[in-house]
Amino acid sequence: MIVLAVSDSCVPSRVRGITDSMAILPRLNRSSLAFNHVIRRLQRQRRRMRELNKHLVWDFDGTNSYHVKALGIEMTVTCLLNALLAAKSKMLVSSDVSSMPESLLLVLYVVRTAGARLIDVAPDCSHDLSRVSMQLGSIIVDAAILTGAKFDLGRSNAEASILLDKIKLTTDSKLRKQYPNLEVSELCCRCY
Repeated sequence: MIVLAVSDSCVPSRVRGITDSMAILPRLNRSSLAFNHVIRRLQRQRRRMRELNKHLVWDFDGTNSYHVKALGIEMTVTCLLNALLAAKSKMLVSSDVSSMPESLLLVLYVVRTAGARLIDVAPDCSHDLSRVSMQLGSIIVDAAILTGAKFDLGRSNAEASILLDKIKLTTDSKLRKQYPNLEVSELCCRCY
């Protein structure tokens, strides 16, 4: 791009910021659209699973591997969907190029984690999240190069882990209310 060929000293900072945003924001919008598509598909899948698992509220048998697997999948999808929704809200506030590297790192961590966990449950969503992950990674690198940003990868990963822990606890709590006769901790929730 011409922007990279022009010396920073030749372009006023106000113009540089606008040009940088024009180069990165369309890619962020495409990533956001793909992200929304995955979220909608997971929401539909969760609704279907809730409908299929309704009878398990009263008819759950902990020795029946189908029952345990069905609720484990529902719990995993619910947890990962909530994580993606939280990441999406962080993504929406990243319209300033200078703040993108730091704020999108958390989103990237959640997207990669969710994509890895969905490989067996929703392979098409996992594949799409891999594409979103690559797009976000390139946006983070480009924004960091353009703005000279520095960020702490360890701190960002720690924040993302804390976010995922909170979401898992919230999901456990909601499922306990939804299935009062069930010990939710026995299920294998794989949020991360």
